[in-house]
Amino acid sequence: MVDIGYDGDELRECRIQALKNIVARSFPELEGLDEAEVWTGMRPSTPAGPPMLGAPATPTCG
Repeated sequence: MVDIGYDGDELRECRIQALKNIVARSFPELEGLDEAEVWTGMRPSTPAGPPMLGAPATPTCG
């Protein structure tokens, strides 16, 4: 799930709930989903979705 243009670092409840809904539909026998610990890991990505990996083509600092 990618949020283009979002630069905050807080967890967004609507996004968490969307993921939980997908998991619940995919694994109906799963228990304890409401007790799951949630976290976020920000990563740069492109508008098409793939992450940007490796060194940038142009220096970003220094």
